[in-house]
Amino acid sequence: MTTTDAEPAEPSDQKGTERVLVVDDEPGVRRLMSRLLKVRGYVVHDTQDGPSALQYLETADCLVDLVVTDVVMPGMSGIRLAEAIAARWPQVKLLFVTGYADGETLGSIEATSRPVLCKPFAPAVMAATVRAILEGKAPPAPS
Repeated sequence: MTTTDAEPAEPSDQKGTERVLVVDDEPGVRRLMSRLLKVRGYVVHDTQDGPSALQYLETADCLVDLVVTDVVMPGMSGIRLAEAIAARWPQVKLLFVTGYADGETLGSIEATSRPVLCKPFAPAVMAATVRAILEGKAPPAPS
């Protein structure tokens, strides 16, 4: 492989050491997002649904910095999870991810004033979005 065939170096501003909780009912998606964040240096835990995410937050040794949650999940939606987290741990930042880009879903998310990534998204887009949220900056605009 020549140097022109190699992947460009990861921008250092897309890496971090913060604690992130990934919540998604689809195991493959959950593992993929978790792995994407782990390779960028984040400490990642993941759960399959809202109730298990809340239980993790209640019992964890250290509070997470960011929760990345799917919007549409059985039982407790990501929006309800975000409301519960904001009420109990207002300092925890939130990022919604969704595969449903219909007007009703996006309207519900916009009402929360929380950032959202629509699936599928490129790993670099997720990394840049997570970094921006953790730094208190506006996430990059969708391309």
